[in-house]
Amino acid sequence: MSLQSKLFAFFIAIVVFPLAFASFFGQSVIVRELDRRAYSELRPAQVAATVVYQERIDGGRDRIQLIATDERFQQFLIAGDFKQLEALMLERLTAENNRLDFVIVADASRTVLAKALTQPNYLANIVPPTAEEIASRELVVTRKLLFTDTRIPIRSPQSNEIAWVVVGGSYLDNEFVGSLGAKSGADATVFIDEHAVSSTLERIRGSKRSVRIDLLGQKPFFKSEIADDDVYAVSSVIKGGVPLQDAALVMSNSQEPVEKLKNAIRRSLVVLLILALFGSALLGYMLAKVISRPLREVADGARAIAEGKYDQHIEVRSRDEVGQLAVTFNEMSEKLMVHVSQLQESREELKRALARFGEMLRSTHDLDSLLEVILDTSIDTLNAKRGWLMLPGPRGAMNLAVSRHFEGLDADAGKGLAAYVAESGKAWLYPEGDAHLNGDLASETVLAVPLYSQEKLVGVLSLFDREEVGVFTTADLNTLVSLAGQAGVAIENVMLHREAQQLAIMDGLTGVFNRRYFQMQFDQEIHRAARFSDEFSVIMLDIDDFKKLNDAHGHQMGDSVLVELSRRVSAVIRDVDWFARYGGEEFILLLPATPLDGGIRTAEKIRAAVAGRPFHGEIIETTVSVTVSAGVACFPIHGRERAALIRAADSALYVAKGNGKNQVVVGEPI
Repeated sequence: MSLQSKLFAFFIAIVVFPLAFASFFGQSVIVRELDRRAYSELRPAQVAATVVYQERIDGGRDRIQLIATDERFQQFLIAGDFKQLEALMLERLTAENNRLDFVIVADASRTVLAKALTQPNYLANIVPPTAEEIASRELVVTRKLLFTDTRIPIRSPQSNEIAWVVVGGSYLDNEFVGSLGAKSGADATVFIDEHAVSSTLERIRGSKRSVRIDLLGQKPFFKSEIADDDVYAVSSVIKGGVPLQDAALVMSNSQEPVEKLKNAIRRSLVVLLILALFGSALLGYMLAKVISRPLREVADGARAIAEGKYDQHIEVRSRDEVGQLAVTFNEMSEKLMVHVSQLQESREELKRALARFGEMLRSTHDLDSLLEVILDTSIDTLNAKRGWLMLPGPRGAMNLAVSRHFEGLDADAGKGLAAYVAESGKAWLYPEGDAHLNGDLASETVLAVPLYSQEKLVGVLSLFDREEVGVFTTADLNTLVSLAGQAGVAIENVMLHREAQQLAIMDGLTGVFNRRYFQMQFDQEIHRAARFSDEFSVIMLDIDDFKKLNDAHGHQMGDSVLVELSRRVSAVIRDVDWFARYGGEEFILLLPATPLDGGIRTAEKIRAAVAGRPFHGEIIETTVSVTVSAGVACFPIHGRERAALIRAADSALYVAKGNGKNQVVVGEPI
């Protein structure tokens, strides 16, 4: 066998066989890793679903407790007026924040006296529980597990014995698991006695036959088949004390995407092996042919490789012409190590830059963090010693926003350079630029670029001196300009986000909260006060004779009065108080942890602050006298619901208007 044939066969052996072994071994590792990741993705979904499940139960428990302790509820119950009782329960079921699907009242013998139920949405083959079944505790396990319930006993005022039981809860139906699936991002299915009773899977919901799954002996994470679909699944109990095989919540994801990926990997490995076989055969033939050429020619070719054209390295085994070839290859290897080291350093710099910009994208709602990321990324990318970022302020002045390694420097130093770049809109490179712009910085080399977003200046970024010997180049300037383009857009996005947040909750004219946001805070305060048995006050304000003011002075004057009124009220109230424009010239205040007498005092302060001094200033050219009327209500004296409290305060406001205006009136208690 010739030398060329031996080299060819040897090359095939050392390349193809290890590659084939690595491919098949790597395939099994990748497949296992794909399965592991598929399971790991379900763990957060399981946790999220469990949290939502518990929140739904806790919310329902709190809601049924409020219903059972409601004064009207107990009056109807004791009086035996079950028709009114059912109407009240139905009203509570359809309330805005309702977390219940049914409310049932039964006597001590579990006989249903009154009921209010929504229509459950189980799978087609599941028979919904009746009110009698829900009220009864004598149920088989499979029927008990179709719903979650809270039972509140109520004692008779005559005998002080338990005479009634209020039962409330939620169905474990398709609507219920739909909320779990929406929060977790995975499919949710409830199995009771191995049968599916509710699910987010469309294939199950569209099926008329019973869907079963054997949960006995399953591990926490497992593969299974649900409705003819292979899935990755994780199971958890839905009620304490119930074995997993009797009732479980199963979160699942289809195996189909992972199986497609596995098949694609297998096909890729086969193609890779085929290409490797042909490629190695070709390279082996060429390498053997080159080595068999005259040794001196091979040595000359090796010296060419030493100039940086190839990246091979061989062992020196002799001092003949082949040995000369080895020495030449080794010389080449040493030079390549320098090049590789430089490339590795460049790659690390690029990785740091990408990491910085990734962090920048994640923190786009935090302007301070965003500015720091922009500056740090620019310093690291261009190996600068120092740097700062300035933002435009009032009247075009440039203000220092963030800096690095300029401890003890005068804040005004370098503002001339920033102002020049901002005004000219051009990037600046020193020492190629004018020396006088370097000012008090005394830096050997400087880069400064403007930051724009949609042709609007949002900042100036400057870098000073290099870590290594040398000055910044035009290539460095182009790199910084590229980074500045992305940075300007990111800064503008933060500012737009802040503006959008303000517009979403604030009244555009007066700068106080708008009605929608106020109502959200109102509902939270009702929940807080009810939970901690606290009080709070509500004040409705209305400008007296506002229409006459508009007719006499124009709507622009009316708008100015609304703005000045908002300023005066804001100066009187506390930081914890909520002040909003309710509509037109009508305003509303919510005073947390404030009893009725405190609400009256605050209303009087506001009335005096408005009436005590005429309205005149920068935005009001003509002096006008303004008064307000106010109506005051208090939780829970005037109601426990938002509508009742606002109605009480509003009614008192109209009484104040009718009694002569410029006064405070308290609403009638319920």
